[in-house]
Amino acid sequence: MGCLILVVYGAQRLWERSVALRKPIMLLGVILLTAGTLKTIARNQDWSSREALLRSGLKTLPHNAKMHYNFGNFLRDSSQPEPAIAHYREALRLWPSYASAHNNIGTLMPQFATAEYHFREAIKYSSEHINAHYNLGQLYR
Repeated sequence: MGCLILVVYGAQRLWERSVALRKPIMLLGVILLTAGTLKTIARNQDWSSREALLRSGLKTLPHNAKMHYNFGNFLRDSSQPEPAIAHYREALRLWPSYASAHNNIGTLMPQFATAEYHFREAIKYSSEHINAHYNLGQLYR
């Protein structure tokens, strides 16, 4: 925001001092406004749905564990457990101590031992992770 204020202030000062610079300043303003409008239209496509927004985030930040975790949550909520597990695994590869990813992947594991391992890992990395404690209790029950 500060940069924008400085650019506008500079343009205003140039506008006041030189009549010859008014056309180039106007042209630059129109170009910047057009570019901003086109970028907004393109970004609106990314915000059209939860899936589109998450896919855009993954495309932009492929090495971000939270993006993979959030996309895994979307896939889990969309009844797509296998791709969700893949994204949770990627989140854990990028951030091995990510307690919430351990907890959520544990909820999708059909094998008792694997689910237990992930719930225990979540508790190990975040001892107050209530959902991991609950899920481990449900698994033992």
